Amino acid sequence: MVVEHWEPWPIDQPTHGGPVGYKHLQDAFNQAKPGGYTVQTITPPSPTNGTFATALKTAIASGSSPDTFQQNLNEVALYAGQKATLALDSYMATDKFDLNQLFPFSVFQMKWDGKVYAMMQHTDINIMWYNTDLLRQTGLDPSNLPKTWDDLEQMALKGIKKNGPDMVQIGFDPTRGNGTPSWLQANGVKILSDDGRKATFDGAQAIETLEWLKKIYNQVDGGKAAVDAFQKNSSSKVSGSSFGAYENGKALSLNNGNWEADAIRRANKQLPLAVASLPSGPSGPKDSSHNVFMGGIFCALSATGKHRDGGWKYLQFIGGPIGGTAVETDTADVSGNIEASKNPTILNDPNSGFGRKDTQPLFPLAGGTRDIQSAVGPDVQYSALENAVSQVLQNKTDTATALGEAVKVANAALDKYYNNLSK
Repeated sequence: MVVEHWEPWPIDQPTHGGPVGYKHLQDAFNQAKPGGYTVQTITPPSPTNGTFATALKTAIASGSSPDTFQQNLNEVALYAGQKATLALDSYMATDKFDLNQLFPFSVFQMKWDGKVYAMMQHTDINIMWYNTDLLRQTGLDPSNLPKTWDDLEQMALKGIKKNGPDMVQIGFDPTRGNGTPSWLQANGVKILSDDGRKATFDGAQAIETLEWLKKIYNQVDGGKAAVDAFQKNSSSKVSGSSFGAYENGKALSLNNGNWEADAIRRANKQLPLAVASLPSGPSGPKDSSHNVFMGGIFCALSATGKHRDGGWKYLQFIGGPIGGTAVETDTADVSGNIEASKNPTILNDPNSGFGRKDTQPLFPLAGGTRDIQSAVGPDVQYSALENAVSQVLQNKTDTATALGEAVKVANAALDKYYNNLSK
């Protein structure tokens, strides 16, 4: 019996860690054959001008969904609320699946409305990356990395190098990376209300955050024209990466996820690197060590799949140490399974282990989410919040107005979702 699993990255096109991990996972599951099942990993053809999400939603609406499928953080709540996925609690109870084998923050993200609706395929964290050689050349100590925004700002100022009018080295670019929700939380901002139904990122701490990002972008880095010209001349050697300046040794720092290790390994394995939590803002935690912001990729059990028991066996395998190790092989991805994340075979491998020993100690420190954990997360984060950031950084509007409008957009999306859910 064959379980059909859908995910967006063709496993015969190993352009990054995602498809590589899925291929190893498929091979390991098919060798073990739990319950007599095997799995076929499929990237569905998308409808015209569509995406993986479009193809998946079309299949779900027509009742022809796969047995299991990949989800992003916001989609755990989205599909669970639409009853398109099944809660896993009864399966876990029957097979005595111990959630304590997973990182606590992974379990937190797997839940919606008090029940587990997904399995963590691989977890990730949003952190700071530094170039230790450039720090030394700038007169800074790589053993004393920035812990406050003032520290990072001073590093950014010292890190700028120019050849005539042209910038040839940058200290920190706030427009590159995975950052806005993380920077807000590093300054004590609560992005959503406790019940997740209202956006709350328009207060004084949020304004303070965007004002600081604007200061770095415009006063330190020279503004959009200067940064765009610099980044254009610093393209990455890795397909799909927009972080060439750091990967090519032209940036002192980068805010990005632990998966950046995979791009560095491919582009410039000799890069002298160090990693750390994000520095705290003036209104943020005094101890910045927990400014490590979690995310991940999840797999869910379809409510209309043909092989529910087989689908669960696949998810159970993903969450265990053998499946977790398969996901990590030849990638920078980290399993949600704690034992797998510490596997010495992976840690000591020259490919799978690259950068992993640096980032691994930060995973237990994760405190917030790198993306907005909501069924309408993309609307809140991109249509609302990131649009506000873009407007502010380019001086097109004042910060309070931009955030106020963004919260209105976000709350309209949240209200629409919860109103429809109650019908």
